Amino acid sequence: MAESDPAWNPRLAPGVRLTHDRVRDTDLLLMPADRARDFTNKPVRILGIAQASDFVALDQKPDITTFPAVRRAAQKAYAMA
Repeated sequence: MAESDPAWNPRLAPGVRLTHDRVRDTDLLLMPADRARDFTNKPVRILGIAQASDFVALDQKPDITTFPAVRRAAQKAYAMA
């Protein structure tokens, strides 16, 4: 099978193939669980995600050493999992 054959280098997403130069070992590829086994024998399942917002300006925060939005987002994600 030649490298130019699409079966040799399957498409993972629009514009990205398995050996595409932008896909590195540290990249994260999100895909359905049943497809993940085609690309790795150690797939990771994402069980929860969340987002929360906080003050933009540090001078508006009651305590600039804490990040309540991060805590809220983590609590939401863990509750999903």
